Amino acid sequence: MVRSLQTLRDDRDQAWQLVLFNRSQHGAIESVHLRLVGFPGKLIVQHPDPLRISSSTAAWTAPDCTAEVPLLPLSTGEYDVQPAIAALPNNSPLQITLATTGGDRTLKIPPYAVREWREVAQMLPNSDAS
Repeated sequence: MVRSLQTLRDDRDQAWQLVLFNRSQHGAIESVHLRLVGFPGKLIVQHPDPLRISSSTAAWTAPDCTAEVPLLPLSTGEYDVQPAIAALPNNSPLQITLATTGGDRTLKIPPYAVREWREVAQMLPNSDAS
């Protein structure tokens, strides 16, 4: 597994840990997931609502795959972002929106994080980092 770890705040000033990781087997990338972890007890992520991802020119939805990971806290969501990350033409900023029981939360993803996500999405565990 190869991963990127960022901490960002949403539009309500709630801190989130964002972990983008890929899983590979036999030299091929099998999946690219984004796990969003909010502070426990502050909110509950609404499942199985998809994650909404948008750039200045396109929009995608990423299916919720949290049910595939047993025992995640209620403040956590995991999403299959492989098609969206693969479709990104550059490192322009993104906006992601996820549903919580208290209403939607939006996070702005800066270009440096987008660049790292694009790199991680293509990197195999034994690859040399550039």
